[in-house]
Amino acid sequence: MAAVDRHRLTSHRGGWLIASTAVVVALFGLLLGFSPTLNPIDLLWGKGFRVVMPEVTGLTQVRALLSLEDAELKGKVSFAYSATTQRGLVVTQRPGPGDAVARGAETEIVVSRGTSRLTVPDLVGMDESAATSTLASFGLIVDTERVNDDISPKGGVFGQQPPAGTAINGGDEVKITVSLGPARRAVPELGRLPREGALFLLGKSGFTLGTVTVTDSNDVQRDAVVGTDPPVGTMLDRDAKVGLIISGGPAPVSVPNLVGQQQADAAKQLGALGFVIGEITQPGLVGDPQDGQVLEQTPVAGTMMRPGEVISLTVRRAARPTPTVPPVTAAPPVTAAPPPATGAP
Repeated sequence: MAAVDRHRLTSHRGGWLIASTAVVVALFGLLLGFSPTLNPIDLLWGKGFRVVMPEVTGLTQVRALLSLEDAELKGKVSFAYSATTQRGLVVTQRPGPGDAVARGAETEIVVSRGTSRLTVPDLVGMDESAATSTLASFGLIVDTERVNDDISPKGGVFGQQPPAGTAINGGDEVKITVSLGPARRAVPELGRLPREGALFLLGKSGFTLGTVTVTDSNDVQRDAVVGTDPPVGTMLDRDAKVGLIISGGPAPVSVPNLVGQQQADAAKQLGALGFVIGEITQPGLVGDPQDGQVLEQTPVAGTMMRPGEVISLTVRRAARPTPTVPPVTAAPPVTAAPPPATGAP
């Protein structure tokens, strides 16, 4: 009885082993049938549903589509002008060659229409981004140069090459010159220039007038420039304010008391101090004892004035005496000479 049971158990186990093997074989066959690569492992990892994008750039449209079909991919065609790729050949492809793509996915190829002829648009006055977008829309390459310019606003296009209206090929290069705005500039040398000349050069250099300060100077003539604020050579933006330090001439001195002095002595004293003399004449009588004497002065003594300013003196001038005319004496009468004697009859 025990032998019979052992035989039945062995037979039962053998049947299960055969059945399990049959199921595994069936599953393997099923996986093998569904795997595009005939590798069940690829199917388990999902590799069997992806393919490698072939290289089709440079091929004709027909050959490119056939290559995609061979790779079990669909091709979508678009067209674009190209200055570098012959008409009818593929310029670009998406995805790129070598990329993994889902089997049966749609890919894009761009086929060249050849070189296009177009007219360069007018870009001057645009800002840089607008000009760049405009050129890109025409399929042109942009070469940007940025320089300082005193007139054009920062970021504005103020030059282009070729000029507007020029006929060029699509894909050609167009150069645009973009303003960086006004350049910084150095404060000019204005020392010893008259005020008017300094103001002219200051404006010509791109600056505006700041604060004007008057200072004493024994070396720089009055109303000429002693210096600038900030100093010469300082780098500033255009339209920055530059102050001028203007000479008021030598330091003020006290006007001396000149009343009662002779005009010649007063003039000598004022000349030594650097003043200019103005005279107001007050007529006097003949033989006036105050002849040549300073009667008044303007300004009065003690006033602080700068050398070179005018001091007016009122000076008495005696009248000149009336010249005397010598008396006129009458000439003696002239006696006529007797006629000459004539001969006797």
